[in-house]
Amino acid sequence: MQGRNSLLVSKYLLTFIVFSIAILGLSKHQVKDITIGQLYVQQCDVVNAKGDQDFNVYLPVNLRVSELAKQLCEDTLKGSIYSRVSISWQPRESLTSDLIISQQFNLMMHRAHAITGLLPNWKDFYLQSISLPSYETFWFSHNKNISVTPDYFTNKRIGLLADKKSASGYLMPMSQITQAGVTLTKEQLHLYPNREVLIDDFLREKIDLMPSTMHIQQLMEWPVEKRLLITEPNAQLSWFISNNTPQNLSTALTVAVKEYQTKLFSGLPRTTYAKPKVTTL
Repeated sequence: MQGRNSLLVSKYLLTFIVFSIAILGLSKHQVKDITIGQLYVQQCDVVNAKGDQDFNVYLPVNLRVSELAKQLCEDTLKGSIYSRVSISWQPRESLTSDLIISQQFNLMMHRAHAITGLLPNWKDFYLQSISLPSYETFWFSHNKNISVTPDYFTNKRIGLLADKKSASGYLMPMSQITQAGVTLTKEQLHLYPNREVLIDDFLREKIDLMPSTMHIQQLMEWPVEKRLLITEPNAQLSWFISNNTPQNLSTALTVAVKEYQTKLFSGLPRTTYAKPKVTTL
């Protein structure tokens, strides 16, 4: 009896080993699914959908995405082949050439030169639509009379985005203070995974200074004397529509992003501030 049980165990063990080897062999020849990492996502269901496809949108930052989602689901894509809209925002370095080739996103907001750096022939996969209006980047502070000098920045807690490809969240402010001879210690510099957390800490006064555009609802009416211009108006961002998106929707999508941009920029102050003088050593 014991010998029979041992024989059965041996058979099951052999079967398991053979099955495992077969699975391992198959996995070596399978193409891995393209993953886009952990995303921040806003989703909504399309009204009167005629199909079950997903419509995916990429933004480098959360710019009132709920308004864009509502517009796409209730108007632009109403009655289309798409049943759900997913808008994701993530660091720019998360966008890869594989994602562009696979046309993972039907609609993207990005910089043309950055996409060219990832994939020189990106025009085989995407159509460049309209560009964003020009915008300015500011330092925001809880105190008046910001000065880009080593003395002013001493012991100040500075919040920047960890996304080192972000022009407004890292590159421009870091370039300005570096040119001014400002050196930040590890204790001073706080890097954030996204703008929402950065702004939340700023509003809670956990940091003293942070860079941002004026598109954020909580910052639109920030006192003039508590902000300082970092850059002149900049308009490098554009919208891109994937070639696998039905052509009859391209015009409607262009209209949609125009309306979205109008809402996004309509509440901004119209005053253009003089570029601050940067003190150098």
